[in-house]
Amino acid sequence: MANNVFENTLKMLEDRSYTIDKTLYKIDEMLETQFIIIPNYIDDKNMAIYFLKTKIGIKDIKYFLTEMEKETTHIHKIIFIVKYDMSNQGKKELTASRFDIEIFNISELVFNVATHMLVPKHILLSDEQCEQVISKFGKKIPYIKKTDRICRHYDGKIDQVFEIQRSLELYYRIVVP
Repeated sequence: MANNVFENTLKMLEDRSYTIDKTLYKIDEMLETQFIIIPNYIDDKNMAIYFLKTKIGIKDIKYFLTEMEKETTHIHKIIFIVKYDMSNQGKKELTASRFDIEIFNISELVFNVATHMLVPKHILLSDEQCEQVISKFGKKIPYIKKTDRICRHYDGKIDQVFEIQRSLELYYRIVVP
């Protein structure tokens, strides 16, 4: 299961246009915490990923954030992949930091939602394409919530637009809170 989660995480990052060299990363089932840094060669905004098998508290979260502040690799995003849900207090601590932080439960990454046979192909449009779609249809485009699993997979931000390709037709969804 850990290898599926790891592979699906790397695939998710590839879908977000990160360049991944899979030979550099291996997951060790024996470790309680697995940490990797994914470089982004386009804009030098790198990402850190923590795979956490144990329950973590506020003290642990503060430690992770302090360590990231010390990093000299221009970390701008941190993804926590956790086995146990974080407390609301822990989540609050994370959102107060300067980093763009996402939290995924391991169960969300057991299979790749973007390649599931029942999920149509989703494409997150560029800012220019979003403006074109919004100017054509207005803000009356149907919604997709930011918390939707496919939206989280592609890291959709509020007011971005997804193009959904179903059989012979195209649909659009705008990301809302």
